[in-house]
Amino acid sequence: MHRTCTAHAWRPACAFSATSTWMHSAAGRAWLNPCRTALFVSVFALAALCDIASAFFSPPVRLLTTTNIMSSSSSSGNSGAVSAESGATNQFPSLPATVKGILFDMDGTLTDSDTLHFEAYRETFLKVTPSFNGGERISREYYDDWMSGNSNPAIVEKLFPEMLAEDQTALWKAKEEVYRKISTTMTPLPGLLKFLDCCQSEGLAMILVTNAPRLDAVHTLNILGLSDRFEETMVIGYECARAKPHPDPYLEGLSRLGLPADACVAFEDSVNGVSSAVSAGLYTFGVGEGSQERLKGVIGGGICVSDYLDSRLYAALGVAPRDTE
Repeated sequence: MHRTCTAHAWRPACAFSATSTWMHSAAGRAWLNPCRTALFVSVFALAALCDIASAFFSPPVRLLTTTNIMSSSSSSGNSGAVSAESGATNQFPSLPATVKGILFDMDGTLTDSDTLHFEAYRETFLKVTPSFNGGERISREYYDDWMSGNSNPAIVEKLFPEMLAEDQTALWKAKEEVYRKISTTMTPLPGLLKFLDCCQSEGLAMILVTNAPRLDAVHTLNILGLSDRFEETMVIGYECARAKPHPDPYLEGLSRLGLPADACVAFEDSVNGVSSAVSAGLYTFGVGEGSQERLKGVIGGGICVSDYLDSRLYAALGVAPRDTE
């Protein structure tokens, strides 16, 4: 069927045809090539200018390190406190006017067992994975700074991310077996038994909050002669939604005591443990040799003592010392 183009339809078609013919001619190509080059140069120049502007006006990228986290926290007007997600406090808690409950960590707080855990880790890591750390044993400084107070699953997952989950579990369970074998002569820290007796006489509620597996917690309490005090009132961090350094274990401890954080205090020896307690809103005492220096970045104004013979503990809690030992 023959179609007749109207003037309106014909003119654009004819114009396009003529333009296309001219663009493919030698004259057209000679005119277009410099234009294309100029266009490409302009686009690249504009992109470069955008990159320069972005780099100039954007804030510098910072590595997420412990130092940066702590300095960021202190610069936000929070008195240098560590913040946490759930149940966290934005300031270092104050010592309650009247203390009604005490939440105790176990390893390093009730007894000097951290040295035994350190040795158990060193032995197990190289026995099970000889190539770990280039065949070198972990240092005590590394253990104190990061591993102490952390949960076994978190430690092994961090150090051996390529391992299958079941192999990671087998590794930390092997470490705990070594710990139980070498920890049969542990004793309570000096003054602990007298301190516990005095607190109990004053009617203070007490509970244990530890990242140790339940089997090891029961073992340690038995060796220390403290099973009757804590075995029925014990929170295992590994059994909570999140272990220390998250606040969950201490929040669970407060729930079981039926007391608010501002009526209780915690006793801890490690950075991870103090971070957990402080984030749960608890005024925290530091325990152990060197605790003042070791915990200064996370404990705020919390009193640090070498052991439970320090009279400042009794004064702070309003507990009268008793001659029970």
